[in-house]
Parts: sequence; C-alpha cells; structure tokens
Amino acid sequence: MAGGLRSIGIKKIVPAQIDFTKIVSGSSAGAGSYIALSSDGTPVLVLGASTSGDITSVTAGTGISGGGASGAVTVNLDISEYSDVQIASGDKFLILDSDGSTEQLESVDDVATFMAGAGISASSGVLAVGQSTGITVNADNIATNDSQIVHDNLSGFVANEHIDHSGVTITAGAGLSGGGTIESTRTLTLDISEFSDVQIASGDKFLILDSDGATEQLESVDDLATFMAGTGLDASSGELSVDVSDFMANGANDRVVTATGTDGMNAESNLTMGTYMSCLTRAGIGSGIGDPIATLQVYNDLDADAQDNLRNFENYQVVVKGGSTSGDIAGILLTTTSDGYGGSAIIHHDNGNFGPGNLIMYTKEASSASPPLETMIISGSGEIMKLRQPCFSVYKSSNQDLTGSAVNRVDFDTELFDVNSDYDTTAANFTAPVDGKYLFQGVLEFNALPAGISYALLTLNSSNNDYRFGVVDPQSHADQTDMTFPISCIMDLDANDTVFIDVYVHGSGQTLVLDGGAQSAGSYWQGYLLG
Repeated sequence: MAGGLRSIGIKKIVPAQIDFTKIVSGSSAGAGSYIALSSDGTPVLVLGASTSGDITSVTAGTGISGGGASGAVTVNLDISEYSDVQIASGDKFLILDSDGSTEQLESVDDVATFMAGAGISASSGVLAVGQSTGITVNADNIATNDSQIVHDNLSGFVANEHIDHSGVTITAGAGLSGGGTIESTRTLTLDISEFSDVQIASGDKFLILDSDGATEQLESVDDLATFMAGTGLDASSGELSVDVSDFMANGANDRVVTATGTDGMNAESNLTMGTYMSCLTRAGIGSGIGDPIATLQVYNDLDADAQDNLRNFENYQVVVKGGSTSGDIAGILLTTTSDGYGGSAIIHHDNGNFGPGNLIMYTKEASSASPPLETMIISGSGEIMKLRQPCFSVYKSSNQDLTGSAVNRVDFDTELFDVNSDYDTTAANFTAPVDGKYLFQGVLEFNALPAGISYALLTLNSSNNDYRFGVVDPQSHADQTDMTFPISCIMDLDANDTVFIDVYVHGSGQTLVLDGGAQSAGSYWQGYLLG
C-alpha cells in the first residue's frame, strides 16, 4: 500500500471483538476512521461517520415496503403483496424460534405433525380425528354407529342395572293387592278381604299402630281387653264382664240399678225416672205379666163398672199425662222414621177447662219438615169431625143448552166447597183420591121439553161403571116447566177414577135447556167418601 503501510484484512466483527487500546497510530482511512486490532491480533479498519460508499438508493423488493434514494431510509415487512395460493404438502412457514433470535423455515407437514396430539393423526400436513368401533368421522361431522356399540362393554357399566322391565314383577302377597311388572309405577294396597274369617280366641293378636304414630306392633286380644276394662268391668283371657261390685250400693235381687253421679250405682227397690228413659231389650217388657209376648205388654184388669173406674188414673193400664195448665196437650206419636218430623199421632187437647177437651188424630202426609195433618176430631161431647174426608158440592152457575142427537156433559162450574180439592171445574169431573165407596147425589132441573125431543137420558159416568138415573119423556111432561130429576147413587171407585154427569138428547136439531143459577134455583151435584 502507499505510504509504506502494509496490507490489512477486513472482516466482519462486532464491537465486542475490538480492543480499543490497540489503536494503530497514524492510520488514515478517512475522517473519523481508524485502524485497530481485533482481540485475536488481526488489524481491522474501523470506518468513520464521514466514510462514503457506492450505495445510491434502497429499493423495497417483494414482501418489503419502504426504501429511498437518499438519506436514512426504512423498510418494513409487507405480506399483503403476496398472492393467495392453495397450501400443499411441502409448503413452508417463516417462523421465529422459541429462543427469540433465530429465524427459520418449517414445512406445513412438520407443523401438522407437531400439533397432532392424542386422538389426532397427521399425514402430509393434514390433521384427522381418530375413529374406532362405533364412531365414524365424516368430512363435516362425527357420527355414532349405534349398531356397533355394545352397551355392556362400555366403561362404567354396572351389571343388573339395566334390565328388561317387562320381565320383573312385583307380586302382592297375602293381605295385599296390586303389583305388576315394573314397566310402570305400581301400587301395593292393604287388602284384608283376602283373609279368611276365624273365631277369635284368647292369645290372638292384632296389628296396631302405636300412639307415637310410627311404630307398628302386635297386641294380643287379652292385652286389649285388659286395657279396656275400666271401673265396673273385669277382663279375663280377652273376655270382658260386668263387675258392679266396684261401685254398687244396696245390692239385692229383683232391683234396678241406677247411676248415682259419674262413678256410682244404686240398686233401687222403687224406681223414679228422670226426664228421659231409653230401654233396649231383646225380649218383651211386661207390666203386670210375667211372660210378655210383645215388646211392651201391660196387664191390669179394670173393674166391672169401667166407666166409673175410668175417672181415676190408677185404674188405667197406661197413662200419658200432659201439663196441668189449661190448654195443655198429652199425646202419643206413632212413627217409623228417625228424621224427627213425626208420624201419626193421637192427642188430648185440653179445651181450657182443666181436663175436658177433644181427642184429635193426626197423620203424616210426607217425610218432610212440614207438620202432620189434623185429620179427625172427636169433641168432648162425642161429635166426630173428619176434617180431610173427600167431599164436594158444585152447581151450574147459568143455563146450559144441551144439543140434540149428542151426549152433553153437564158443566157444573162453581164450587160451594171441595175438601181435598178433588173436583175439577174445568173438566167438570170428580177424581177419587183413594179406593172406596162414594155417595153421589144432586138434582138436574130442566126448563121445558120441546115437542121435537123423543127423550133425554140422564147418566152418572165413572171409569168403572155407568148409572142411569132418569129418562125424560116429553109426552109425559108436555105441559110442565122447571122439571127436576134427583140423583142418588153409591159407587165403588178405585183411586184416580173419574166421575161426571152427562145427558143424551134424542132429537136432531133440538135443544134442551138445563137450568142454572144459585144452588137453590138450579142444578147441583155433591159427592162424599163413605169409607
């Protein structure tokens, strides 16, 4: 080299390799440049800031942006300039190593192989989920092959946990009903009807629930009887018997035992009862007789002069006494019901004279809260009044034209009275309320008999029989007016039979006038139940 300097080598070094204490004096390679020795003794040229080179511009190539023709320039990585391509096996990625300083290339195949963990496989850069018996991996889903799955071979399988419910049966044993297969919920119910009747005996036991409400236990009939035997009762081998010695005083034969307070009894020689007395007996009760054949039988022979003896209470077999105040009532009720609404009754009603009065009979029409019906009164003097005996009286309020060659019902349209409401003024007939014998009577009055009428036939009609009570002959009554024809007949009727009166007028185009008006001036009809 010029100036007697020897040639030196130039190599790439880093500042840490330069020994700045070994600067070569007199070296000149440009302003700010100097020659130094490296750590291994090799001389190197260190260029100063004013050193210039031959780079005239920096151009950004593919994947780089930035650059320039002068001054400090900056370049940047720019992958937007690359074109989309189909990734394939063998393609590589530029990656930074985990040490943070080494850049290197890795193929997509290596990346896939690195990422394929358990259950995943890699081949030529493609990842795939592993498949086995019962599982199929498709392009866009994973499906199970149920036909290949064996339930009993699965992990966690417990034997006898999953069985055919139709093959398992719950059977109701003795004293129970219900049950069935376990295909659905079953109920078992206590059913004592399956047990047979037996004769209870000492030592037999009951299944009982203890008073604590939770404990079931067996108790013998003997223990039960002993527990139940309170004062006046003894228990032995399950049998209870009365022991009045616990609380009875004055014990003796042929006496009635009565209560004295809540826990005592007394054998009464003479018994006086309180307000109410109830007697339950399987045999009859006799008064004055030792062997009664009825439920209650009373015997007491009255003296020969019965009417005179009837004045005194002590001569009667039975006495029912009411109060001692004027207007009081004493009575006997006959009933077959327990509804408290009564039945038939016989009462003595004091008429206000302290003893004398009427005997009244009542009957019950329906089982309801309505009072019984007052049906018959026998006065103190002996008169008998049948208050509800069917009885009616009706009359024709105005004249009625009876047409010739026709049967005309007599229209008795006005009632004087109608006990029991058995007469119908609209239909002009009487309906029998009960079976029995009925008395009918009355009068038909006619104004005059036209000469053109051959005859008129008067008939009392019923559902059972018809009774003719008059044939009117104009020839025999040519000069008469206001002729009356009486009716009187006893008829045997059934319940709901109807009775009415009609007149047949023989004579075409003729009219026979039946007189009407007040009862005393016209035609009327009456009926009465004899019995």
